[in-house]
Amino acid sequence: MRDFKHKIILEAEKINQLHKNIDKTLKNRGTNRAPWEKACKEFHSYTSELNELVNRVYEESEPKDTDVIEFILSFLEVDPVFFRSGYIKEEMLKKIKRVELTEKQIYRLRNVLYSAVESRGFREFKGYCRLAPIVTNNQLNEWLSKKINSSEGAVKSRAKLMLKQINAQNST
Repeated sequence: MRDFKHKIILEAEKINQLHKNIDKTLKNRGTNRAPWEKACKEFHSYTSELNELVNRVYEESEPKDTDVIEFILSFLEVDPVFFRSGYIKEEMLKKIKRVELTEKQIYRLRNVLYSAVESRGFREFKGYCRLAPIVTNNQLNEWLSKKINSSEGAVKSRAKLMLKQINAQNST
């Protein structure tokens, strides 16, 4: 099994740098358009080394290859933030629910859920909530209840949403 975490971090940094170059050159686009066009071309023509794996995530309805499953788990653990990463995570969250997971993989996903409640208020949060009933245990449920009672703001709201999804799924 390959270790993807370092590569994911490096690719996210590269994509973010290319995107920043567009932002930097945007200000002067009216007077000097060439640097902005170059930055746009570099960004849009960049091919990540991870594209093959990302494409496989989108293509396979139920990932079976251990490398693809490990890539999904690693990507969710690293939680990279770059242009369109939220869409990728949403797709991964849909697909990983269909996989027969080992106890170790379930443990890793629970840790992703803890992190999601604490700090991941992005578009894919509903996907984390939909995953929660599949990997939940008493410890996660108790932790979410404590967060609802002791936290404020966004963390409390995310904990409520996740626990509500778990309870709704478990009552059916």
